[in-house]
Amino acid sequence: MNDHATEPRAPRGKALVLGGGGPVGRPWQMGIAAGLLAEGVDLREADLIVGTSAGAVVGARLALGLDPIAMNFAADAAAVSLPSTAVMARLQALMAGMIRAANSPTPETERIQIGRMALAAPTISEDTSLARETFAAIKRQPWPPSLRATTVSTRTGRFKVWNASAGVPLERAVAASAALPGMWPPITIGDDRYMDGGVRSTLNADVASGCVSAVVVSCIDLVCGPGAPDAYRTLNKVLLTEIDGLRREGATVEIVAPSAAFRELTGNGTRMLDVGLVPDAYVLGQRQAKARLEAIRCGWKQTD
Repeated sequence: MNDHATEPRAPRGKALVLGGGGPVGRPWQMGIAAGLLAEGVDLREADLIVGTSAGAVVGARLALGLDPIAMNFAADAAAVSLPSTAVMARLQALMAGMIRAANSPTPETERIQIGRMALAAPTISEDTSLARETFAAIKRQPWPPSLRATTVSTRTGRFKVWNASAGVPLERAVAASAALPGMWPPITIGDDRYMDGGVRSTLNADVASGCVSAVVVSCIDLVCGPGAPDAYRTLNKVLLTEIDGLRREGATVEIVAPSAAFRELTGNGTRMLDVGLVPDAYVLGQRQAKARLEAIRCGWKQTD
């Protein structure tokens, strides 16, 4: 995919790509960061952090230098309810739209339809969304130079990556990246309203083009076993194409994807919005970091 062509190439060095995963994906990702830090691998040292949705929230905190061991998402999770039947129906429509976009030669056209759905959905207000505990730790903080937050325009369907040069408040861009259509309101930036960067891709790993090494953390299992729905295969193909692109450029890429224990906890990804799973997700992230420690350490240290 090349619809982020106006985004400057990543600095040559270490990149961290954090994908979307809802309120359960956030503590899992932070647990991974905490587990690695305890063993001497500090993901906050990344030259580039690409965050999408949940990954933008976690990425902003890491880019600001916040301690992943001390940080948890219990207060954030306590403020979120399980989606209603109506919200789940809208999320199913979102998935269908994303699949159409992935199969379309003009994906922006399909994303415009998703944007219309997002704008019409009865959600809380933008101000209320921005006031959520989710964004409290980053509110009014200076934009970290390493961070990129991915979004999609509801008006044009185009991909937009925000960085420090944009002059946009950090919490507003991150909230836009995490504005899951049908559940949270799109966020106004300038004369447009922006929605979750996961509408384009749950990773957007190609934004890290130009890096020497990358750690890619995907809350979604990238391996589709026998009998997996075609929808999953379609969306996973997008993610794998992005990762393959980094490798073709010569980058060393280490992938952290859900372990068997995390897949079991989340019902193979069907319970990523179940806030009751937050404490266990954090612990499983810490454990998974230890299991992948040496491979990640090798790739992370080679650019030092």
